[in-house]
Amino acid sequence: MKLSLLLFSAGAFLTSAAPLPPAPPVPKPVVKALSRVRPDDVKAHIQYLADDKLRGRKPGTPGYQMAVDYVTSQLKSFGVQPAGEDGGFTQRVRLRRATAQPTPTIRYQPVAGSLPLPAAEIHLYPHPEQASAQLAATGLAFAGYGISAPDQGYDDYQGLDVKGKVVVIVRGAPAASLAP
Repeated sequence: MKLSLLLFSAGAFLTSAAPLPPAPPVPKPVVKALSRVRPDDVKAHIQYLADDKLRGRKPGTPGYQMAVDYVTSQLKSFGVQPAGEDGGFTQRVRLRRATAQPTPTIRYQPVAGSLPLPAAEIHLYPHPEQASAQLAATGLAFAGYGISAPDQGYDDYQGLDVKGKVVVIVRGAPAASLAP
């Protein structure tokens, strides 16, 4: 009896709800353009750009240039008008990068004593305009992977006091999905 009453109530609620407004019409040029998209073509483009021969497409490398040439040729074949620098399809972007010396000096100096840290286990991303850096902190705080996603039920910082401390994290992400 209770189940049938519940089903009746749910059905009455669903039928009394206001209908959704109609979706806005899709402009005809968009419909025409979308009708020309073929999944096999999209797959072929992705396969080329993800191919190992492009070696990651890191800026400034031959693999990057191969990707630029490929995308440019595809845009030309589609009749896209260039909007880049000098009437082309690209624009120059300055990328700055800094790396630590092969054997950087890294020391953790608590109040009593000094502890050298093996540089091979530490990854630094130094500021590209500073030759050296010093940091004063009240201690270290380990924060797992350093992920704060409370909306997904995962927060490495929950209950952790990191104010004034160096936060130490493990690179990567948890093996399982963040959602419980």
